Amino acid sequence: MAHVLLGQSYYLRFDPKLWEAMQPYPPLGTLYAAAILRARGHDVALFDAMLTEGPAEWASALARHTPRYAVLFEDNFNYLSKMSLLRMRQAAFEMIRMARAAGCRVIAAGADMTDHPELYLAEGAHVVLIGEGDETLPDVIDALERDVPLNDVRGIAYLGADAMFSNTGSSGSFRLVGWDAEIAGDMLTLHLNWQGVEPSRQPIWFAGLLVSAENAVVPLAPWQPGGASPYPTTCWSPGTVIGDTLSVKLDQPLTGEWLLSLAAYGNPAQPEGRLSVRLAAGDDTQIGLGPIQ
Repeated sequence: MAHVLLGQSYYLRFDPKLWEAMQPYPPLGTLYAAAILRARGHDVALFDAMLTEGPAEWASALARHTPRYAVLFEDNFNYLSKMSLLRMRQAAFEMIRMARAAGCRVIAAGADMTDHPELYLAEGAHVVLIGEGDETLPDVIDALERDVPLNDVRGIAYLGADAMFSNTGSSGSFRLVGWDAEIAGDMLTLHLNWQGVEPSRQPIWFAGLLVSAENAVVPLAPWQPGGASPYPTTCWSPGTVIGDTLSVKLDQPLTGEWLLSLAAYGNPAQPEGRLSVRLAAGDDTQIGLGPIQ
């Protein structure tokens, strides 16, 4: 039995040319991550997909080790992993689903995960590490173990509202890849995690409405990401995840459940100029988040 099972989804036999050449690579990046976790006191097991028959052997490893956390940590030392072959992506998806079925908290890291975190979150990953994740991984597991919000962990995307905001006029777009919020009396604390997709040539403002079940409305004044030290969207590099925390003192204490309607603007003085929001159900000019209590 292991607390954490690490694996990687590069199956050599799924790449016929490389299988014929029979030149396997050790998963150095995955081994580094395992060593760091072990140094932090975690009981770790390793699954190397390289020469296995397929994801069924990952299922056997899950059954054998019964881990609390299943981590797909792709090997960034191996250039083949960075090629992000579609077949390997599908194998990773299958491994994520297997781990979820086994009751694991699932964490994914690698080049393809960094480029497309929303795909892996949609398949069931609880958290995606952005960029080099070996130092971030222990922080994520520590936060999950303590059951505390992930907002203070840098360089991650996690399950939240899957929405793409885009501004065709300035060729900028970004994703909302994670969020949480809390209302305590007359204080609203909102945490948003954004990921840059295309650079923006103009800063973007956000605004919101809190809406109760009885249709009472509390507007939130427009703000720029970063709170007291704004980090404008013109600085958001593609693939970078940006954390934005907003604390708002409300006019009066709120009770019950509330929904948050979130929109983005190129100019807050022109509310008709909202950015388009691409959702799973279609395009809109806002996104509803909640319930918030």
